[in-house]
Amino acid sequence: MSKVLITGASGYLGFNLLNFLSTHGFDTVGLDIRNPYNLEQIHLVDITDQSSLDELIHRVCPDILIHTAGIKNIELCEKEPDLTFRTNIEATTNIINSLVKSSPQTKLIFISSDYVFDGVRGNYTESDTPNPTTVYGKSKLAAEQQITDSSINHLIIRTSNLFGKGGGFYGFVKQAIEHNEKLEAYSDTYFTPTYIDYFMHTIIRAIKLNTNGLLHISGSQRVNRYQFARLIAAIYGKEQLITHSIQPPMGFLAKDSSLDSALAAKTLKSYLPDIETAIYVDHGFITFPYFSHIDERGSILGSSNEQQWEEINFITSMKGSVRGGHYHKSCMEGILITEGIVAIVFRDTRSKQVYTFTAKKGSLINIQPYVEHTFTALTDVSWVNMLTRKFDQEFPDIYSFVE
Repeated sequence: MSKVLITGASGYLGFNLLNFLSTHGFDTVGLDIRNPYNLEQIHLVDITDQSSLDELIHRVCPDILIHTAGIKNIELCEKEPDLTFRTNIEATTNIINSLVKSSPQTKLIFISSDYVFDGVRGNYTESDTPNPTTVYGKSKLAAEQQITDSSINHLIIRTSNLFGKGGGFYGFVKQAIEHNEKLEAYSDTYFTPTYIDYFMHTIIRAIKLNTNGLLHISGSQRVNRYQFARLIAAIYGKEQLITHSIQPPMGFLAKDSSLDSALAAKTLKSYLPDIETAIYVDHGFITFPYFSHIDERGSILGSSNEQQWEEINFITSMKGSVRGGHYHKSCMEGILITEGIVAIVFRDTRSKQVYTFTAKKGSLINIQPYVEHTFTALTDVSWVNMLTRKFDQEFPDIYSFVE
């Protein structure tokens, strides 16, 4: 079991990594200057304090240190450059010093950013020359250079706008939509949003393969913020809430900070969902594979290893046909699409919230009790139907929703 120390363990990425790696066989320890979750795993340490950091790293002696801590708010970084450099650069120096002195065998994984580039043309590869224009980007690049100039074993990962389980712009848009609030999003700022489960699964793959050097790990779709917000709103059927605007002249967002992550895809071969599918996964409608293996022969995606299915059926539907239109009270249902595309409408019979999305080959749809579900075949489609309770002909667990 590898011991992993995570800096910034109370932050968005750090906290998710702490929990995710713990459930995937790693011995995880976190450090941060705060511990709002009151977890024993998280130690209160200021990484700008060299002696405190030395003591913890000497005591923990991790196999891997994942450095996620730092100031990430671009506007704040512009207003507070001294604080940014102290937090993002000097703290990295302290980590390097502590590892050299107390734990030289530790591998450092540093989470960097697409903002090390100037954002003029986008689609940046690992071989492109960084040219940051923001204080934030300059601080991340300086930290990268400190690591590459050191003697420690390392992997630098640049990523772009992590989303899912909350997170920055995605969380902001999702909250606005759920409250029926109108929202303007820039149509002239492009990026490659990265689903957090994909990112964390890929980090595990990089750890197991002992990957070193520099990698771009991001989503594969280049979109602007308006397009991304519309994809989020579509699941609620509320695209009309999203309007587009242009970033003001003094804005800090890059024109195009999109990353090319083809090298990571080739090297690590992780399953990467498109943005739309990732949003469905985040809402709990589709399951992210618990396991994936991708090579020249094709792929293996682990769909389910938690549920106990009592009944399994194979269903085919002709294009245009409709199935479902009911809900269950005691049974959970799973649908694994084997061919075709199907439009799905979920209605939560308790909250009355309606969700609309499409599923395609390879998707495992989760249907919770008290969720009315209707399927419309957009093509000829087939799927495997699974039930956690076998169907009772005399007392079927099937109900119609009435307003």
